[in-house]
Amino acid sequence: MVGSNIVYGEVPGFDGDFPAYILNIEDAEDVYENNQYKVRDLYFTGKEGFVNWTLSITNLKPKGQTRGHSHPDAVELCRIMSGEAFIYLDGVSWRVKAGSFIMIGKTVHHKVVNASETTECVFTSDFPGHLVRDSFVRKKR
Repeated sequence: MVGSNIVYGEVPGFDGDFPAYILNIEDAEDVYENNQYKVRDLYFTGKEGFVNWTLSITNLKPKGQTRGHSHPDAVELCRIMSGEAFIYLDGVSWRVKAGSFIMIGKTVHHKVVNASETTECVFTSDFPGHLVRDSFVRKKR
């Protein structure tokens, strides 16, 4: 069952209202896949059933790129897990590689482009709360 490994208040450092999570990549919900990338989201849910945090995992295919976008109400923390990419922040290009962290502020327009013609680039994006993706249709498992 997705999200079944959630323990409330039984782990040192966590109080009874905020859970400790043990989730696996298999718990991720497929959100979208096209010829450029595949996106999956992990949802960290509190006792009340609301999503407290979203971790998005993107597999960017060789020469692939994400759609440019911004988040009006949330910051995003992006981490390059493998490969190399260019990240565009409000039109300025930065070359990033595995191990790089990028903090993206509210309203900053951003886009990730895989720098490789042969190797996939994998990155994660962390968001407080429930990331709402208006233009994506979630895939059922």
